[in-house]
Amino acid sequence: MTRSNRKNLATDLQWCLDNAQNLTFFAIKFGYQNKDQANTRYSDILRSNAFKNSEWLPKLRQDFITWKGSTFETFFWVKVEMGEQKRQLKSDGYKTAVQYSLQAGSELRRSHYFDNISFSENKQAKNSHVSNKYHLNDPAVMTDASTDSYVDEGAPSDDSGPVEDEEMFDFLVTTEGVYDVHPNSVTKFWKLPSGFNVSESFLEYRKGCIDKAKLFKNLEEREELALSGILLIDDEICDENYFPLEQVEEVLQEIEAVSYFHVPDANEEEVRILHQFAYLMEQRKVEYGHVYKFLDDMPHLEKSRQLKYMLSSFTRIYCMNYSIQAANEATLVHDTINMMINAYFQNSPLIKCLGADNMSSSLSATFTAMDPSLVNYGKRPDYSIVSNREKHLLLTLEAKRCGRTVSGDFIKLSKVLKDSLHMINTSGYKDAAVVGFLLKGSICSVYVMNHVYDYIYRMVLLTKLSMPNNRYKMSSLLPAICAMKQSSAVVDQTARIVNRPPADNIVMPLKTMAFHSPVRIVDTKGKSRINVNDPRVK
Repeated sequence: MTRSNRKNLATDLQWCLDNAQNLTFFAIKFGYQNKDQANTRYSDILRSNAFKNSEWLPKLRQDFITWKGSTFETFFWVKVEMGEQKRQLKSDGYKTAVQYSLQAGSELRRSHYFDNISFSENKQAKNSHVSNKYHLNDPAVMTDASTDSYVDEGAPSDDSGPVEDEEMFDFLVTTEGVYDVHPNSVTKFWKLPSGFNVSESFLEYRKGCIDKAKLFKNLEEREELALSGILLIDDEICDENYFPLEQVEEVLQEIEAVSYFHVPDANEEEVRILHQFAYLMEQRKVEYGHVYKFLDDMPHLEKSRQLKYMLSSFTRIYCMNYSIQAANEATLVHDTINMMINAYFQNSPLIKCLGADNMSSSLSATFTAMDPSLVNYGKRPDYSIVSNREKHLLLTLEAKRCGRTVSGDFIKLSKVLKDSLHMINTSGYKDAAVVGFLLKGSICSVYVMNHVYDYIYRMVLLTKLSMPNNRYKMSSLLPAICAMKQSSAVVDQTARIVNRPPADNIVMPLKTMAFHSPVRIVDTKGKSRINVNDPRVK
């Protein structure tokens, strides 16, 4: 980028910051419901060459000038009673401005905000693109081709036909009855060596998620997990969700130093065996009848019973032209990760392995504590491991075949792990961790969660594996074995913790919040809620 372009870009950005309080117009015009999405879109426009070299720049600036001081703007702020927030925008920068403006826009859509402004909900009218111009000086009319995704949920439709209401959820259903967490109530903070307080930063992010949830709008996965106190550390941590970008490296260094979150390397003998096995399978030189002779010829293999069992199982399944690409969920689990789990996790005095559609009664009770609709379906994991003493969940697996979405299963997996840790802590145990597998097709994400700070459950993406799905992909077994070793070590360590009598509760127990799965609001106008007095609600 030339010095001239950098200067022009800086000028554009400064102009946008100066006009941050007017970003409501931008948010409504383009129909964005998400703060980060609106910010990203706005920044992309400003940074693009097309923006500077076309009619966008004067057009957008003119839109802001027209909006500022107009009757519509005045009526907008008065109607939602956000005078104080508006004044605050002038000093808080454009991210805060977008947050307030989107909140205000959502509030307007919920509360019959204009008696004389209407947005047609007729799908035919929305597709006709009648007008490409905002009539800002006449609040009785506001139509635009780019407002197709914008629907006034509060105003009744003039169309006699059926209207598809936007799905709405109550994310703030909780067994605690309290949404907000005051930083002064935190006694055990997560602080970095530099002095940065991760706990305060995360709780501030969570507070913004609560404000958004109060508007009954859909939340992103990371936002929904934050309501339950789950801090997700994965490949998207650099997106500045929980803390500034300059703190990410220090956070990751501290995570890497925790034994639970570190994947060990394979030893040289295992590497050599697996490479030779993968080559022979690819060349069709290993068949089931010869696999045991092949494995017995490997020196020191008697020290790794798990490896021998796993390789023989994969040979039995994939010695011919078999592939799991189009398999259903049960076959997917049985013919991939189940063979690894059976090799590294077996019933013992410490743990018990449960197959698909089995779960402990205590975990089942927590799942249905607030939502009776989960009594009969939607709660059982595809595989789980529990402790023998008190049946605490130590490992759980959710699977989906290729082409199916895993979003709901990921939220379910995260909350199951969190609820399990909550029960372990409540029983008087500490320093525990639990493992979760999320399998989509042949891609398996391995998560480990622990709870060592007030209100924060750290859920770390340990690794993401490509499971072998035919005989030509056996080379992917090496990282999978390393992940299985670490998962086995975490499960074994936690099993030993929870299978002994709990120690005296000398230290103050960690603080937590117990949010449950969001309840869908069927009647969007009546805002029906779950009846907590229902006898089915425990």
